[in-house]
Amino acid sequence: MMNGSTLLERATSARKQLFRDPKCHAVTAEEYCKMLISRAKLERSDETMLKLVGLRDPQTGHRYFVEAERLGVIR
Repeated sequence: MMNGSTLLERATSARKQLFRDPKCHAVTAEEYCKMLISRAKLERSDETMLKLVGLRDPQTGHRYFVEAERLGVIR
């Protein structure tokens, strides 16, 4: 039993908590793709349990996320 909370509600709550961090940013699929092919030194930083695909700037610690389904990613 899930104590009255559905899996979707828990995932949504966890996403909200993640984005409370000032170094975590939601971006569009287009912005993500531009960052991915840019010359910036970025590392993958996915949150697979939350179905978020991410990039991290190792110099600033900022993380940029897009929903996996927006990229057509199947996990």
